[in-house]
Amino acid sequence: MPADRLERRLAAVLCLDMVGYSLLMEADEEGTIARQKAHRTEVIDPKIAAHSGRIVKSTGDGLLVEFASVVDAVGCAVDIQASLAEFEANSLHKEQIKYRVGINLGDVVVEGSEIYGDGVNIAVRLESFADPGGICISELVHSQIVGKIGVKFSGGQDCILKNITRPVQVWRWPGSPQSGPPIRRRAARPAMQRPGHRIRNVVNVRPLDVSAVFKGRQRETKALRDYLADPLVHMVSILGRGGMGKTALATRVLADLESGQLNGSAVQGIVYLAAKSMRITLERLYADVGRMFDDKTAEALRLRWGNPVMSLRAKAEYLIETMTNGLYIILLDNLEDELEADGTIEDEGLRIFVEQALIEPSGVRLVVTSRQKVRLPPAALRFTRAISLEGGLAQQEAIALLKELDPQGTLGIRDAPRQLLRRASQLTRGIPRALELLAGLLYEDPTTDLATLISDKSLFGTEVMSPLVAVGYKHLRESERRLMEALAVFNEQVDEHAIAHLIQPWVTGPDVHAGLRRLVNGYFVKYHTDTRTYSLHQLDRDYAYEQIPEAS
Repeated sequence: MPADRLERRLAAVLCLDMVGYSLLMEADEEGTIARQKAHRTEVIDPKIAAHSGRIVKSTGDGLLVEFASVVDAVGCAVDIQASLAEFEANSLHKEQIKYRVGINLGDVVVEGSEIYGDGVNIAVRLESFADPGGICISELVHSQIVGKIGVKFSGGQDCILKNITRPVQVWRWPGSPQSGPPIRRRAARPAMQRPGHRIRNVVNVRPLDVSAVFKGRQRETKALRDYLADPLVHMVSILGRGGMGKTALATRVLADLESGQLNGSAVQGIVYLAAKSMRITLERLYADVGRMFDDKTAEALRLRWGNPVMSLRAKAEYLIETMTNGLYIILLDNLEDELEADGTIEDEGLRIFVEQALIEPSGVRLVVTSRQKVRLPPAALRFTRAISLEGGLAQQEAIALLKELDPQGTLGIRDAPRQLLRRASQLTRGIPRALELLAGLLYEDPTTDLATLISDKSLFGTEVMSPLVAVGYKHLRESERRLMEALAVFNEQVDEHAIAHLIQPWVTGPDVHAGLRRLVNGYFVKYHTDTRTYSLHQLDRDYAYEQIPEAS
């Protein structure tokens, strides 16, 4: 062989890596090292030898192994994961240690005992895509093992791997059933939520109380649930104009997750963040994510954020690593308030976090509601899905919602002729907030009726929402307008006492309570039963805020 020619060979390359190694070491360095040594001597190394593998490299938290046979490589990985699951299940430790495995078949460059090249790089990237306790393999590997291995791999989806220019088709095996759900470093609790078993790690209040009316959107609701269950989808954007029900859809599905109504979802925690009430930044994420964990983890996050040496990228990566085991959902509501004109996220730290959360495998799932599409790098787009709410509810759904807005029949909607209800749904374009405002106008003005209201051409032109918001506001009593303006100033969910304190020069205490009740009954104000707080829809908030005299 010429001296300057590289030695190459075809090899099956296995990459194995411990999940959350740095966090485990930080929590218990000696214990983690001891358990890792036990894994190596009692499980991993014997399995590799039994399947004729060669350990190429050993790092602090993982291994790189070469096999001449693809079947041996995959068989070894399955044996290792199944044996480790049993080993950890029988351990006295409450917190299981898990590993990820990636396997690729490819051409490698040989230099002494080392191997290099894309064949190795792809195996390393595949490992990062695997579930804790699971295995990811490339299409080349999958094509060679069909019918030869006692487990089935699923997926076969094209993925963009970091620093690999071409798409790679990825197949996955989630792991041994006996391994159970992943366990984090915190008080023991089941990660798999059962029906009626609420998630305890819920940070902040849901933007909407969806125990109220929520109609239609079955297709979009199913899509959001399916996307959240898909390990290859890291962010779901719900896009549409104001009043279309973006926040309602997101909170409807996440409320189901809170109460354990989505079977099979191993959700560890949910964080609700709303750009309308407070800026969403990486610093805010650090603080709120820390509230999901025990004091030690929260303190570690606090110290990392305060470290002046760490870059924003390093801080974002550390925060993501904290949410490695299990599923953590973060709602970024009304994110358009955090976007530049071109859709770029304004806060640099938040932008880096979102991009890294999409590209790097982790337990983070982002749900975004926005009037504007978020601009992302091309490599991240494969891990995102969008649900468009550009259209309103279907006619039958809109009519059903209208009727529910008049449960006692006092507004003349519930018993209105079908043809009149169809016309109302057409004129409002089925927009949920427009339908609520229609009912609100009838509530505030008992001298009119539905037929008269929808015959007003000034309300139902090319633009529906703005005229309805403006007319609805003008129909309110003066004291009720002051209450709307006070809520607009707060721009968040707030209780009656705070409203009364702010409004006391203009409206007295008893009138505050009565006025809020009328505004809630007329669908101008949202009342959140779980927190006993009030808030405005963003369209109403914007309009009411503009009506406040400058002298006030």
